[in-house]
Amino acid sequence: MKEYTIELKKIKERDRFHELIIKTLPVPDYYGRNLDALHDVLTDIGEETEITFLGCESFKGALPNYYKSLKRLARDAMKENERLRIIFLE
Repeated sequence: MKEYTIELKKIKERDRFHELIIKTLPVPDYYGRNLDALHDVLTDIGEETEITFLGCESFKGALPNYYKSLKRLARDAMKENERLRIIFLE
């Protein structure tokens, strides 16, 4: 199983979030730096994968609507890809 940990505590902007995604997850060169592109990456994962987001309260405070959209995206991606598990922690 592949495991990734993404620390969101210091992330206050969408662009910084996607820079972190690019540095952490195996995304294609043409990654679109938006939640639709992240959804595509997550649903295309072909092996057992667990992604843990840390520092979620801080991220939620800085970008509440984006955080809500990220949580919805994660839920939908896990429904579409049974090999994927996404965890959100404080």
